Amino acid sequence: AAGTSGKIFRTIDGGQNWTYTTIFQANDLSSIYFTSADTGYIVGLTGKILKTTNAGANWTLITTGTTKDLYGVTFVSADTGFAVGQHGITLKTTDAGITWNSFTAASYYKDVFDISFPAPCTGYAVGDDGTIYKTINGGAEWLTQNSTVTPSLNAVYFTSVDYGYAVGDSGTIIKTTDGGATWIQLSSNTTLNLYGVCFTH
Repeated sequence: AAGTSGKIFRTIDGGQNWTYTTIFQANDLSSIYFTSADTGYIVGLTGKILKTTNAGANWTLITTGTTKDLYGVTFVSADTGFAVGQHGITLKTTDAGITWNSFTAASYYKDVFDISFPAPCTGYAVGDDGTIYKTINGGAEWLTQNSTVTPSLNAVYFTSVDYGYAVGDSGTIIKTTDGGATWIQLSSNTTLNLYGVCFTH
């Protein structure tokens, strides 16, 4: 787990106990993703990406070439991953985080907070003002989808290439069953902001 002021928390007993360390004190950390039991990545403000290869015991700073804030990270394989963030910045690596290439697709300039790839070439990104983007070619191009909502979407999770969920401000929850062609709003029974979503199967 990672968060404010560069704090990283680690458990090795199923969550009964947590120890923490502080890395890069001035920078908040936004998202964490592990590709294996040992290898993981954390992204944060001012373009920070950290990598561990020993299950979080130590972390190494990776140079990304951007100072824009990063909010979300995911990997589609051990080598290929994406990070998204401020003003639609998208970073892609194909060498397990050694190098990252930056691009911003046309009309893709709003802050993007999370990203999900249910298949190696098919991915979804969500962000400000109900924005949803979809790629079907591994991030080379992103197309806008109609989310039917206007609050910012903070997290997205797909259980398959067709079924996915996004959550956001003011208790917003939306669902698609056709790969994002259409989205329907669900009742959350709350007006509080929602920041994460995950399904166990």
